[in-house]
Amino acid sequence: MRTLLPLLLVLTACGGAATPPAAQPTQDETYLVLFERPLRPGTRFTESTELHEIQRSVVRAPGQPAEEQTEDTISRLRASVLVLDVDAHGQVLRSELTVKHATRTEGGVEETVFPTGAVLRVTRGTQHDDDGRIEWVGGELTEAQSDWLRGIVTMRMPSSRVDEMVGTRARQPVGGSWPIDASLTARDLNKIRMIRVPVGQVRGRSTLVAVTDVEGTPCLELATEIEVGDVRLGALPPRMHVQAATATVRERRWLPVELARPALRTESALEVRFRAALRAPEGQSEVEVVNTSTARTTYSY
Repeated sequence: MRTLLPLLLVLTACGGAATPPAAQPTQDETYLVLFERPLRPGTRFTESTELHEIQRSVVRAPGQPAEEQTEDTISRLRASVLVLDVDAHGQVLRSELTVKHATRTEGGVEETVFPTGAVLRVTRGTQHDDDGRIEWVGGELTEAQSDWLRGIVTMRMPSSRVDEMVGTRARQPVGGSWPIDASLTARDLNKIRMIRVPVGQVRGRSTLVAVTDVEGTPCLELATEIEVGDVRLGALPPRMHVQAATATVRERRWLPVELARPALRTESALEVRFRAALRAPEGQSEVEVVNTSTARTTYSY
């Protein structure tokens, strides 16, 4: 179940043009926090992402032993990225990916999703996550390939600026923490088809955890946690009634202190839990599902 993955991808989509590193700052300073780093058309970088998804489900039927099932998949994508077009804020609208490595592993079996050298053009949607377009230059894209790429690559522009959703305008010391904008975050979540999130059920905070060195560059280590207390799922079987559904997003990113520079690393974790009743002629079954997705991405400029 990957309905909230688009939010995780939107929150981690940030970049910028590389400049020489700044001097190492001291720990007693305060810092400007800027999540979005504007890019320019023509910018090139290498992006490496590993996405690990685990779904555990338990079905309890009348008079039957509990049936447990686990699905475990790992997707890896390494690609050279060329920025083709950006919006007024420098956020990527269109990009071209030249694949260096693209695989999916399930049950210990690894399969190649795209061959090395495949050129993919990605256009982000402006309304919903499935409005974005993917083109395989010189190849024919299958539905399975499209679904796989949409689980890794950001396919939608956020409905609000990421800095407005989870950032702050105030300078922050190390250890500084501030609340996210729950209303804007809920509105962005509701752009994802298949779910509805009441504004009052969203809460979260961002924190400047530390100033650390990443590949010789002083970086702000920023953590954001978002909790959704009532996720309303759509497009379920008519005989299934969801009794409770919650979600938690934890995201950590390393952004250079120098504001013109891009993110160097992001780590994200998404957990969705739901419990449902499944009506059948032989009686009502209960279904419990826990889905966890962790993603790690590095950027080289």
